[in-house]
Amino acid sequence: MKFPEYKANRFFVSGESYAGIYVPYLSWQIYQNNLQAEFKSDLYKINLEGFMVGNGATNWSVDVEPSFPATVGYFNIIPLNLLETFNKNNCHYYFYPGYDTTKNTPICDATWEQINHLASGLNWYDLYRPVYPDSLLLKGDDRMGSVMIDGKKKTFKRGYTRSEYTPWVKHLKSENEPILGDYFTSYMNREDVRKAFHIPSDVQGWEQCSSTLQYHE
Repeated sequence: MKFPEYKANRFFVSGESYAGIYVPYLSWQIYQNNLQAEFKSDLYKINLEGFMVGNGATNWSVDVEPSFPATVGYFNIIPLNLLETFNKNNCHYYFYPGYDTTKNTPICDATWEQINHLASGLNWYDLYRPVYPDSLLLKGDDRMGSVMIDGKKKTFKRGYTRSEYTPWVKHLKSENEPILGDYFTSYMNREDVRKAFHIPSDVQGWEQCSSTLQYHE
């Protein structure tokens, strides 16, 4: 056992996005382990208190695009008659275009395009939060932040765009994507925050999306 000194601590399992799949499974496995630990001496009981998932992916038949029209409709971002047209015509769109090959009607395509146009430029993770379009504020060099760590300058890209966060989802790209999370990036790169996280001074500045990893579908 690693870190036995923490065995008695309360244990929580948490995650975001695809964690909607693996966090419940992992929690269930720990629960099953604890049941068996009652009568198997080679197992030890983990003090599982609960689990939580933020913005969880669970099933592509309901996640993201399938729930998006109703979400922006009830947030008053699109007119409800547009949502009614979408539902009345039995329109279906999915986060991964290949998930369902059912062809939508022209009226569905037109309605879906209108919905996306009216909701474009918003922060999907916080629809009421102000965003700053790339063309207006954080563009080019202006998007780069910097901080002095032990007398050395660290640079980092502030925030991320939706296409940077999910580069494999080609159909989500738009010409004027907002920059999300720029305040958080600046906060995480502060010298006092890095020190609190015990980050060595020779480690590069932190960015929310890596430009060195090669993503694929």
